[in-house]
Amino acid sequence: NGIEDLDYLAGKYPKSALSVGVDLKGVVAEIAEGKADDKIDALLDALTAYDRPVFLRLGYGFDDPVNGYAPDVYVSAWKRFHERIQAKGSPNVALVWESASLCEEAEGRSPLESWYPGDAFVDWVGASYGCADAALQFARDHFKPVMLTAASLGTSEWFPPFFKFVADNHDVVRAVIYVNAGESRLLSADVIKNWKAETMGSFWLRANPDLFGDLGLVE
Repeated sequence: NGIEDLDYLAGKYPKSALSVGVDLKGVVAEIAEGKADDKIDALLDALTAYDRPVFLRLGYGFDDPVNGYAPDVYVSAWKRFHERIQAKGSPNVALVWESASLCEEAEGRSPLESWYPGDAFVDWVGASYGCADAALQFARDHFKPVMLTAASLGTSEWFPPFFKFVADNHDVVRAVIYVNAGESRLLSADVIKNWKAETMGSFWLRANPDLFGDLGLVE
């Protein structure tokens, strides 16, 4: 919800990468027009100071009609943000282009391609587990790694199909974020046991002293 929360999480998990979502509602046009560079630079200064990989989900859910983005304005804002990353020199910040991954087509919704800033401006493709097929195929077509977001793993029933989905699509799925809040929190002893048993395998990269090197941030 803010830099203070991020500071807390970064301190609590010092050997973990950070995933940060930035909502662009109400400011997307300002960014596109170059009127928010100071705000962007301040955010990048804060993220760069963490000296660890930061996955920045910029304008997540961009194609959900409730967000009210226009594709051309969104793309311009994205490119402006990318320009500031290059100017500031923030090698630890990766831009994640996260679709809303809506399961049903909505009348009048712009095609996914119309929201795409271009291969040179996007580091990762983000998709919500459950309706990710279109985003995964898009990532394959553009040779981009995928971050699965909004996975709710609060019950043991989620584990087998979710982890099978990740394994079946491991050619592009390279990172997973689970929702650890509300009913999805990993509170059940059985759920926590299953989670740890699965993620302890060599298939997964976990928080550890060598993680940042494994991710290519340090030598």
